[in-house]
Amino acid sequence: MSIQDKLERILREMHLMVSRGQVVETDEEYVLIHKKIMQQQLTNLSEAVNEMMEFYDLTVQGRNRAELEAENQFFNGSFSTTCKSNTTKTSGTE
Repeated sequence: MSIQDKLERILREMHLMVSRGQVVETDEEYVLIHKKIMQQQLTNLSEAVNEMMEFYDLTVQGRNRAELEAENQFFNGSFSTTCKSNTTKTSGTE
């Protein structure tokens, strides 16, 4: 299951729990929910968010590494070859 699917499932279950919760008789703005079930859902949500952040960090690190490798190839490969050929051309015309 993807991280997005996990987050959507957890949030949907939490929404259902609140929407189906028993309304407090004295104040209809409050509902009663099972504390342990909600705590477990919050733990699940926290784990999913941490997993998403780790995946994001790995993605960013991978992209940065790829960019650095591309820059190194450019400067160590084609750029230095171009500079050498230009130096050879100018020194031959003098």
